[in-house]
Amino acid sequence: MIRILQSEDALRYRSLRLEALKRYPEHFGVGYEQQLSLDKLYFERIIEEQSNQGLMFGAFDGEQLVGICGVTFETERQLNSGEIIQMYVKPEYQNKGFGALLMNVLLSTCKSASLSALFLEVMPQNAQAIHLYRQIGFTQISHESAKGAPMLMSLTL
Repeated sequence: MIRILQSEDALRYRSLRLEALKRYPEHFGVGYEQQLSLDKLYFERIIEEQSNQGLMFGAFDGEQLVGICGVTFETERQLNSGEIIQMYVKPEYQNKGFGALLMNVLLSTCKSASLSALFLEVMPQNAQAIHLYRQIGFTQISHESAKGAPMLMSLTL
């Protein structure tokens, strides 16, 4: 089941987000230790407050949160657009369609909200994520950049 995370999901979100940062530090722009030291993670606060700054979607296997994918609405790239952030699926649930389900529900929600475009950054070495994003229709819009820098991708809705 895929759904928008509610305030009661905030601690499960925090745990899964920290797991992602610890397990795959090379795939994210922030570090585990830095985030662990924070009282509240950026999206943990948004989830608790049910803020209109963004939405975090969760993939569940029963009651267990096994994947997350967020969208923020505070983008400077284009008017009426969003930025996809923090995509992660637990390793034992990867290659089982959870990532695609998360993205499809997120895209449907963004289309219903009349967004015109979505952007995301992905590390070039994250081939599995890049493959998924390309399958969905995202295209790379940044040129090759410095080693270790993320590539920028976009999708017109």
